[in-house]
Amino acid sequence: MVLPLIYDEEDIVGISHRFDQAAQEGLFSTVRCCVIGALSSRKLIVTVAVHPGFESAPRNVDLYIDSYISHQPTELQQPQPLGRNAACIRKFPSSSNRNQHYQWSIFYEDQSTTFVPPLPRNRLYDTFKCEDGRRSHYGNIVVVKTNRDGMVVDVEEQDMYFIEIIVYSYLEEISYRDRFPILVRPLLDRFKKKRTGWEAEPRSTWGESLWDV
Repeated sequence: MVLPLIYDEEDIVGISHRFDQAAQEGLFSTVRCCVIGALSSRKLIVTVAVHPGFESAPRNVDLYIDSYISHQPTELQQPQPLGRNAACIRKFPSSSNRNQHYQWSIFYEDQSTTFVPPLPRNRLYDTFKCEDGRRSHYGNIVVVKTNRDGMVVDVEEQDMYFIEIIVYSYLEEISYRDRFPILVRPLLDRFKKKRTGWEAEPRSTWGESLWDV
């Protein structure tokens, strides 16, 4: 089996262009996100389609993220819970007393799964490392920007360096979760949701994955 065509710069840009074309044809609403491609030489701002029905106020869970991160062939892809493979970071550093003006959701392929062929090592992420960097990452990384209301906004060029810092900090620290408890749910704190099911109201802003209930 060969690698899916999602990892190098040309393939990532090609996916983005197909979403652009679909938007021009009126098939989707789109937003702009960041992809850190495993075989890309630079971080890319790309187009991502919004799930139909959520166009007016898309959240981080309302996007076709899998097009950029799923290692499975398209015909074999199935909806997957993203709890272990995503985080929404509202505070940075984690010791901050207040939420940031924008929130940053990091999506990636499951690092514990054995794939055939195997996930490629993310060489672009390797370039982010400081001298104390220990962790390697495999596959692509997608970063979604949201405002304080939890609605997706476009990633801009001026965001790219901060994205590098926050992705590096998060991925280096997830092996020490007790020291960096920043996993939170993506839905709005001000929304009063029922306490059962995936749309449950967040009980805490500390130590929860996107999908813990």
